[in-house]
Amino acid sequence: MPRELLAKCEKSDPIARFQGKLLAEEIADIEELNEIRQRAAVEIEDAIEFAESSPYPDPETVEEGIYAP
Repeated sequence: MPRELLAKCEKSDPIARFQGKLLAEEIADIEELNEIRQRAAVEIEDAIEFAESSPYPDPETVEEGIYAP
């Protein structure tokens, strides 16, 4: 990704913008936000581990639960 595009994306990152808003309005402090970020990282790692250790679904069930008129 070109550096210019990356810089533009970072400026409009909704998570960073919301974090700035929470800090500016003193709704949360940096410690609280770091704790939330850490809990989210653990939850993501747990989900990845679960997905990678789960068996593949039966191909014959691929169309189950799908609604198509």
